[in-house]
Amino acid sequence: MCSREGFRDSDKYKGLLLFVVMMVFNVIWSPLFFAAYAFFFAFLNIMIMIALSIFTLKYYSRIFYISAAAMVIYIIWLIYLLFLNFSIMLAN
Repeated sequence: MCSREGFRDSDKYKGLLLFVVMMVFNVIWSPLFFAAYAFFFAFLNIMIMIALSIFTLKYYSRIFYISAAAMVIYIIWLIYLLFLNFSIMLAN
């Protein structure tokens, strides 16, 4: 049986792993969009980043509420970015 503290440690590592994977996708987005002009793949990348951010928010909300609030703001920014990317994709 796992104690509450052990469960929270597990959440910390899962949240950190998801955050690192999300940042890798974040770094990949810029060359896709600006250098390769691969707007569709950049759009898919943002969708993956939103999904990873939601999962990260799930783990952050169990650990520290301020981190979860920051993730909500980041998810809102990603949704805005998704719409911008979609409009540029349609324009080209």
